[in-house]
Amino acid sequence: MSQNSQVLINGKSFSASDITLSIGGIVVASASSFTATVSQDKTNNKGFSDEPVSRGRASKEYEASVDLSYTDALRLRNLSPTGGLLEVPVFEVLAVLNNSVNVSRIRIRNAEFTDDGIEVSVDDTEIKRTYSLIIAGIDYM
Repeated sequence: MSQNSQVLINGKSFSASDITLSIGGIVVASASSFTATVSQDKTNNKGFSDEPVSRGRASKEYEASVDLSYTDALRLRNLSPTGGLLEVPVFEVLAVLNNSVNVSRIRIRNAEFTDDGIEVSVDDTEIKRTYSLIIAGIDYM
């Protein structure tokens, strides 16, 4: 066995089919893609020498998106006073990963939709769209 190999706990890793995603407390079974990222610019600070003497850090930036069916988007529109996703009040997104051996949770804090609409073409058997979110934090639990 090579030194770089990693033994899985009880031989089972997480897969997409292990995820249950809820938005504002509503389970969205049609979600087929979900992204949540945090980034932060970091820069080495230098003095008179050519070696770094400290490190500077900028503010954290968060991004998220989710692919949903039109059916689930309609369910989420019920949370809005106008029926539009842009007017849905601030909500949490919870992704629960459960592979029957381990459970992991990812919580997206203070989310809001930043776009709305529909995309459909001839011969589509399901109407799906990627919706972008503005978020204010990611918690790994």
